[in-house]
Formats: sequence, structure tokens, C-alpha cells
Amino acid sequence: MSFETYGQDSWRVTPNLVLTFGLRYTLLQPPYETTGTQTAPSVSLNDWFSRRFAAMQAGQTYAPTVTFNLSGQANGKHRIGIGTTRIFAPRFAFAWSPSTDSGLFHKLFGRSWQDFDSRWYGIYYDHFGQGITNSFDRNGSFGLSTSISNPAGAQDVDTSARFTDLFTIPTTSQQITSDCPVAPCSIINPAPSGSFPVTPPTTAFSITWGLDDKLKTPYSHVFDFSITRELPSGFVFEAAYVGRLGRRLLQEDDLAMPLDIRDPKSGTGLFCCYDAANQSG
Repeated sequence: MSFETYGQDSWRVTPNLVLTFGLRYTLLQPPYETTGTQTAPSVSLNDWFSRRFAAMQAGQTYAPTVTFNLSGQANGKHRIGIGTTRIFAPRFAFAWSPSTDSGLFHKLFGRSWQDFDSRWYGIYYDHFGQGITNSFDRNGSFGLSTSISNPAGAQDVDTSARFTDLFTIPTTSQQITSDCPVAPCSIINPAPSGSFPVTPPTTAFSITWGLDDKLKTPYSHVFDFSITRELPSGFVFEAAYVGRLGRRLLQEDDLAMPLDIRDPKSGTGLFCCYDAANQSG
């Protein structure tokens, strides 16, 4: 569920100065699987990698097993930790027209109401939770879906599976493979048991995604400054500057690389030793 509201008010301080104040309130609740088929790591991945980095700096390794358990509001647990749920974003602006009928300011700005100066500032937050959830849902790396492949690609006419009736799907064939040297061989892998908590199987090499469960909502400082000057013969000159400063922007990091373990006494890292060995060799 998401909800937004915005309020704004203007205050004419003087005939030629107007201040504007605004405030946007946003409620962004992270999505969850309503049927309860949602899992998450049993430990905080943010804490897991923080401790891994601290251990590397101390000359140690850190690789405890990560298990998955049911999560989400439908299971009475927390939703995906994606950013701030309640956000207040302020806005501020002022418009000023110098009133200078004489003196130095009259020479700089011209007569009254001939110049106009305005400035605007606001904070804008990104709505990024739904996109991240959809990505993990499609790829199945966050426990929202599972992909199962069947080893039935190497079948031929003589040994392929046979249908015995209209309602039974064959599960074996006479095709012999390197994984199954003796027939009959299974052609349909069993479905996951679905019991939790579960520990993913350890393989020699695997690539997967992970989500920082302590993400903070990205936001931007947006500001602009403009000057308008009335010129002779009905001409108008206007100059403006618009800026945007991003904060807490999202990025994707490769955290599976080998640890650059450091020697606590010398401060030398493992990668540095590898480079020295390669240069000397």
C-alpha cells in the first residue's frame, strides 16, 4: 500500500517578497506475497557482509552458512526491508522583485518591478521497492520463485519416455546418460520439499543475487535559481540554473570476490602479496 499527500502555503511578507512553504508526506509499504510463499535469509545480509569485512581487516575469514526461512506479513513476519516507509519531504521557495527607485540598487536592478528573482528548493524521494521486488521475483534469487530444469534433453526415438495412459505423465525413460548409467533413468526431478528453514546446497561455483535488508530510501536535493530582467524595447532577459544532488543512490556490487585478508601487524593485504609474487616471478 502507498499513500501520498501534499500541502502548501504562501506568505506575502512585503508587496515584493513572497515565501512559499510545502510538505509532502509519503507512506511506502514494501510489497509482500499475500499467499505466504515468500522466504528470506535467516540472518541480516547487511550484518553478514559487515562482519565479513571486519574479519578480513583483522586477518580472518568469515563464511557462516546462510539459511532461508519463511518471511513476509502473510507469515506473521517482517516484510522486505526496503527503505523508509514514512517520508517527509519539505519544499521551500521565494519570489522577490527589488523595489529600487534610486541609489546603487536602482542602477543595478533598474526601476521597481523591472527585475524578478526566484529560488526553489525541495527534497524528492525515489519509489524503488516495487522494481527490486519484481526483479527478484522473476529471477528467483530471493525466494519468491523457483526454477526447476529437467534432465530430459538427450532423448531419442527408441529410448524416450512412453505415455501409458491419458492421465499419467511418464517419469522415467530407457535413455542412458553419464548421470544415469543404468536404465530406467528419471527424467523429472522431484519438486522441492517446501519445508523451512532450508539451506541451499553447496556447490563448487555458483552466482546468485542478494538484497541489502537495511537499504535506505534514495533521495535528491533539487534546487533552481532564476533571474528575469526587463530590457528596453519590450525585450526580456531570463537566466536560470537547475541542480540536483543525489543521495543514497542504489548500486550493484560484486561481493563474492575472494577476501583481501590483511596481516594485522604489517597491514599488507593478500592481493598485494599476489601482485608482488607475480612481478617477481
